Amino acid sequence: MLVLCSEIKIGRLSFEWANEVRIVHGGRSLTDTCTIQLPQNVRLKDSDLKAIVRQNDKVTVRSGYNGVLYTGFNGYVVRTEPGVPFKIHCEDDAWLLKQKPITKSFRSPTLAEIIAAMDLPIPYVVIDMKFGAFRLNAITAAMALEQLQQKFGIDSSIHEGTLYVGVSPPHGKEVKLNVQYNVVTSNLSYRFKSETAVKVVCLSLMPNNEIIEATAGQGGEEIRRVYYRIDQNQLQATADNLLSKYQYDGYRGDITTFGEPYLQYNDRVYLQDEAYPERAGLYDIESIDTVFGVNGFRRTIKIGAKHE
Repeated sequence: MLVLCSEIKIGRLSFEWANEVRIVHGGRSLTDTCTIQLPQNVRLKDSDLKAIVRQNDKVTVRSGYNGVLYTGFNGYVVRTEPGVPFKIHCEDDAWLLKQKPITKSFRSPTLAEIIAAMDLPIPYVVIDMKFGAFRLNAITAAMALEQLQQKFGIDSSIHEGTLYVGVSPPHGKEVKLNVQYNVVTSNLSYRFKSETAVKVVCLSLMPNNEIIEATAGQGGEEIRRVYYRIDQNQLQATADNLLSKYQYDGYRGDITTFGEPYLQYNDRVYLQDEAYPERAGLYDIESIDTVFGVNGFRRTIKIGAKHE
């Protein structure tokens, strides 16, 4: 029998329970979030929670079964929401990138030089790219990263305390999930390549900040990728190759599992369905939404691209 267990640390406080904890990882958002719900009437050393839990308190959340705990979230208190229940809203290390505005001009910087100028409090890994004239105008590091995504298509993410800019975090483990045994509910649909509408947009940033574009496919889901100093012909070939990766015979959608097996959003899942064994395949995880508390433990996994 599996018995849910957890450990929640907020500043100098430590709990082994909560009404509900929700952790959201992944997607295209820089920030992972955690919301902790506790009873409003909890009192600690004759003080209520709103007098003890403060913004910027360090937060660690671990959970699992039968005394085996896995770390699901590390971050900071962003704000509290007194009420019934009492809610504590938290963010991961992205919170640290939202504190200090930066103003700086560059003549012809690399992306690494731009990131270095932000004086980040966490380590980072950056794609090799170069820009023309560039300016950070009284914006935080998080705002600058958002602008890089919107203007140049450069995605950023934080994994285990390291910022990845234009680079994907290293892949974790491969986990087998059997639709009949490991899945509580399924919103998966199996679609053939001929039924899948995908548009791939590839951007190439030239040294003078000019952006050239190549597309493949049309309609449906849009996949965007950014490169540096790739000419039009090579960019089009890259877009065509990516289209073949995302236009595949396979599953789309999401599944909800129990807390076991433990998964992170940089892991990959090998999906098996005993009713259709020929459909088994390995997939990226696009995002994970984890909820545990008095109502049990559930993890909703959005399936990403398939690997041949």
